[in-house]
Amino acid sequence: MERDGQLVFTRRQCYALPERLDLVKGTVIGHRDGYGFLRVEGRKDDLYLSSEQMKTCIHGDQVLAQPLGADRKGRREARIVRVLVPKTSQIVGRYFTEAGVGFVVPDDSRLSFDILIPPDQIMGARMGFVVVVELTQRPTRRTKAVGKNRRSTWRQYGHRHGG
Repeated sequence: MERDGQLVFTRRQCYALPERLDLVKGTVIGHRDGYGFLRVEGRKDDLYLSSEQMKTCIHGDQVLAQPLGADRKGRREARIVRVLVPKTSQIVGRYFTEAGVGFVVPDDSRLSFDILIPPDQIMGARMGFVVVVELTQRPTRRTKAVGKNRRSTWRQYGHRHGG
Protein backbone atom coordinates (compact mmCIF):
# COMPACT_ATOMS: atom_id res chain seq x y z
CA MET A 1 0.00 0.00 0.00
CA GLU A 2 2.91 2.31 0.67
CA ARG A 3 4.48 1.49 -2.70
CA ASP A 4 1.41 2.54 -4.71
CA GLY A 5 0.77 5.67 -2.64
CA GLN A 6 -2.25 4.53 -0.61
CA LEU A 7 -0.26 5.06 2.61
CA VAL A 8 2.70 7.30 3.42
CA PHE A 9 5.36 6.63 6.07
CA THR A 10 5.90 9.96 7.82
CA ARG A 11 8.87 11.55 9.58
CA ARG A 12 7.15 10.72 12.84
CA GLN A 13 7.64 7.04 12.04
CA CYS A 14 3.98 6.26 11.45
CA TYR A 15 1.67 5.67 8.47
CA ALA A 16 -0.88 8.20 7.26
CA LEU A 17 -3.30 8.65 4.37
CA PRO A 18 -1.89 10.95 1.66
CA GLU A 19 -5.06 13.07 1.73
CA ARG A 20 -4.52 13.81 5.43
CA LEU A 21 -1.04 15.09 4.63
CA ASP A 22 -2.32 17.15 1.70
CA LEU A 23 -0.48 14.91 -0.79
CA VAL A 24 -1.68 14.25 -4.31
CA LYS A 25 -0.93 11.57 -6.91
CA GLY A 26 -0.25 12.66 -10.44
CA THR A 27 1.69 12.21 -13.67
CA VAL A 28 4.78 14.27 -14.46
CA ILE A 29 4.81 16.21 -17.73
CA GLY A 30 8.33 17.35 -18.58
CA HIS A 31 9.24 20.45 -20.57
CA ARG A 32 12.32 20.80 -22.76
CA ASP A 33 13.52 23.79 -20.70
CA GLY A 34 13.93 21.61 -17.60
CA TYR A 35 10.82 22.44 -15.60
CA GLY A 36 7.59 20.46 -15.68
CA PHE A 37 4.02 20.09 -14.51
CA LEU A 38 2.11 17.61 -12.42
CA ARG A 39 -1.21 16.54 -13.89
CA VAL A 40 -3.47 15.51 -11.02
CA GLU A 41 -6.60 13.57 -11.91
CA GLY A 42 -9.73 15.45 -10.89
CA ARG A 43 -7.92 18.80 -10.77
CA LYS A 44 -8.50 21.49 -13.34
CA ASP A 45 -5.06 23.12 -13.24
CA ASP A 46 -1.70 21.37 -13.36
CA LEU A 47 0.86 22.05 -10.63
CA TYR A 48 4.20 23.60 -11.59
CA LEU A 49 7.40 21.60 -10.96
CA SER A 50 10.61 23.63 -10.85
CA SER A 51 13.72 22.40 -12.63
CA GLU A 52 15.07 21.47 -9.19
CA GLN A 53 12.04 19.23 -8.57
CA MET A 54 12.39 17.70 -12.05
CA LYS A 55 15.83 16.39 -11.06
CA THR A 56 14.04 13.79 -8.92
CA CYS A 57 11.64 12.49 -11.58
CA ILE A 58 11.26 11.86 -15.31
CA HIS A 59 8.53 12.77 -17.79
CA GLY A 60 5.74 10.19 -17.46
CA ASP A 61 6.50 9.12 -13.88
CA GLN A 62 3.57 8.73 -11.51
CA VAL A 63 4.46 10.53 -8.30
CA LEU A 64 3.20 11.51 -4.89
CA ALA A 65 3.59 15.27 -4.38
CA GLN A 66 2.83 17.99 -1.88
CA PRO A 67 1.09 21.07 -3.29
CA LEU A 68 2.80 24.30 -2.20
CA GLY A 69 1.86 27.94 -2.52
CA ALA A 70 2.21 29.99 -5.67
CA ASP A 71 5.61 30.93 -7.08
CA ARG A 72 6.51 34.53 -7.96
CA LYS A 73 4.76 34.12 -11.33
CA GLY A 74 1.55 33.03 -9.62
CA ARG A 75 1.74 29.34 -10.58
CA ARG A 76 0.74 26.72 -7.99
CA GLU A 77 3.86 24.68 -7.23
CA ALA A 78 4.38 21.15 -5.96
CA ARG A 79 7.22 19.27 -4.27
CA ILE A 80 7.86 15.65 -5.27
CA VAL A 81 7.65 13.38 -2.23
CA ARG A 82 8.16 10.02 -3.94
CA VAL A 83 8.15 8.41 -7.38
CA LEU A 84 5.44 5.75 -7.25
CA VAL A 85 5.70 4.29 -10.77
CA PRO A 86 8.78 5.10 -12.86
CA LYS A 87 7.77 5.48 -16.50
CA THR A 88 10.85 5.30 -18.65
CA SER A 89 13.50 2.62 -18.61
CA GLN A 90 14.53 2.53 -22.29
CA ILE A 91 15.33 5.78 -24.04
CA VAL A 92 16.22 6.52 -27.67
CA GLY A 93 18.88 9.15 -28.26
CA ARG A 94 22.13 10.11 -29.96
CA TYR A 95 25.46 8.90 -28.65
CA PHE A 96 28.30 11.41 -28.17
CA THR A 97 31.72 11.46 -26.56
CA GLU A 98 33.41 14.44 -24.97
CA ALA A 99 36.79 14.33 -23.21
CA GLY A 100 36.63 10.53 -23.32
CA VAL A 101 33.23 10.34 -21.62
CA GLY A 102 30.34 8.70 -23.49
CA PHE A 103 26.82 10.02 -23.08
CA VAL A 104 23.43 9.94 -24.80
CA VAL A 105 21.23 12.95 -25.48
CA PRO A 106 17.59 11.74 -25.49
CA ASP A 107 15.51 12.40 -28.63
CA ASP A 108 12.48 13.22 -26.46
CA SER A 109 12.99 16.89 -25.56
CA ARG A 110 10.88 16.45 -22.42
CA LEU A 111 13.79 14.47 -20.97
CA SER A 112 16.13 17.35 -20.14
CA PHE A 113 19.15 15.34 -18.96
CA ASP A 114 22.02 13.46 -20.55
CA ILE A 115 22.68 9.79 -19.80
CA LEU A 116 26.25 8.76 -19.00
CA ILE A 117 27.38 5.50 -20.62
CA PRO A 118 30.25 3.64 -18.88
CA PRO A 119 33.03 2.49 -21.25
CA ASP A 120 32.13 -1.19 -20.84
CA GLN A 121 28.50 -0.48 -21.85
CA ILE A 122 29.08 1.33 -25.17
CA MET A 123 28.47 -1.83 -27.27
CA GLY A 124 30.07 -0.48 -30.44
CA ALA A 125 28.24 2.85 -30.60
CA ARG A 126 30.11 5.68 -32.27
CA MET A 127 29.74 9.42 -32.27
CA GLY A 128 26.33 10.40 -33.68
CA PHE A 129 24.82 6.89 -33.64
CA VAL A 130 21.20 6.59 -32.63
CA VAL A 131 21.03 4.16 -29.73
CA VAL A 132 18.50 2.64 -27.36
CA VAL A 133 19.76 2.87 -23.78
CA GLU A 134 18.40 1.30 -20.65
CA LEU A 135 18.63 3.37 -17.49
CA THR A 136 20.64 1.63 -14.79
CA GLN A 137 20.59 4.67 -12.50
CA ARG A 138 17.90 7.32 -12.59
CA PRO A 139 18.98 10.95 -12.23
CA THR A 140 18.80 12.53 -8.78
CA ARG A 141 19.58 15.99 -7.43
CA ARG A 142 23.18 14.88 -6.86
CA THR A 143 23.87 12.31 -9.58
CA LYS A 144 23.56 12.02 -13.33
CA ALA A 145 21.55 9.36 -15.09
CA VAL A 146 23.59 6.30 -16.06
CA GLY A 147 22.65 3.76 -18.68
CA LYS A 148 23.83 0.96 -20.89
CA ASN A 149 23.54 0.77 -24.63
CA ARG A 150 20.99 -1.89 -25.60
CA ARG A 151 21.51 -1.50 -29.34
CA SER A 152 22.73 0.91 -31.96
CA THR A 153 19.76 1.19 -34.27
CA TRP A 154 20.95 3.45 -37.08
CA ARG A 155 24.21 4.84 -38.24
CA GLN A 156 23.90 8.60 -38.15
CA TYR A 157 21.21 11.15 -38.72
CA GLY A 158 21.42 12.67 -42.13
CA HIS A 159 20.10 12.45 -45.64
CA ARG A 160 21.52 10.85 -48.74
CA HIS A 161 21.70 13.17 -51.66
CA GLY A 162 21.38 12.18 -55.27
CA GLY A 163 19.94 9.22 -57.19
